Amino acid sequence: MATINGAKSVLWDVEIGSLEVGKKADMLVINASTWHMVTLHDCISGLVYCMRTENIISVMCNG
Repeated sequence: MATINGAKSVLWDVEIGSLEVGKKADMLVINASTWHMVTLHDCISGLVYCMRTENIISVMCNG
């Protein structure tokens, strides 16, 4: 449910699904400059398959 269409599909588009004032949001700040993520050509694949806990800088929930 990271997008507006995912939120619409579960009828939560009033609360989540886009970055707007008054909506709930979760956010991760990551450092992708570590040796195990540097040579990747696909950023999404890198996040899914190569990211480790040491890449996480900050986490904001219900922001």
